[in-house]
Amino acid sequence: MPFPANGSGWKCNLFAGTVMSAAGYEPPRYGPNNASGNYPIAIEMHRFTREVQGSRSPHNVFERVAPPLDVTAMTPAEAKRAIGSLLALARPGDFIFVKHEGDDTADGGHCRVVMDGSRWRSDGTGTIDCAEARRDEARVETHGWKKFYEGEEVIWLLRPSIAGGAPINLPTPSV
Repeated sequence: MPFPANGSGWKCNLFAGTVMSAAGYEPPRYGPNNASGNYPIAIEMHRFTREVQGSRSPHNVFERVAPPLDVTAMTPAEAKRAIGSLLALARPGDFIFVKHEGDDTADGGHCRVVMDGSRWRSDGTGTIDCAEARRDEARVETHGWKKFYEGEEVIWLLRPSIAGGAPINLPTPSV
């Protein structure tokens, strides 16, 4: 799916917002009542949840599937188990957001949309297919647990919801 979202190619936050909008959801945006403004950067998407915004906020466009997972102090074996347990909860249409190591904000994280988690196992073995933005296009990529551990600090698994309401099933996005 080619999409020159900015002069240099895809930005994952634009991809995430575009996927939500195409699926009929109001994507997260800065601004009053979530009605106008830009999409937040990847590492701020998790703030648009019921837990942060409150149950009736128009900025509540995601539901946390599980608490954020901080992998910074984990050994590889601990991380594999924890990431395995977290991503075993993922359904097609869920969003996986990560914060990269370090203090960068503009390119400090990444957004992915779960396409197929049927080969993922709760012990961290197997793979998960995610649609995501790359510099030249949006595409589906297959990842193992290390993709969510090496170079990452925090992982959020979020499910789209109707702003101020309950989560509902998101149709599988086509890329």
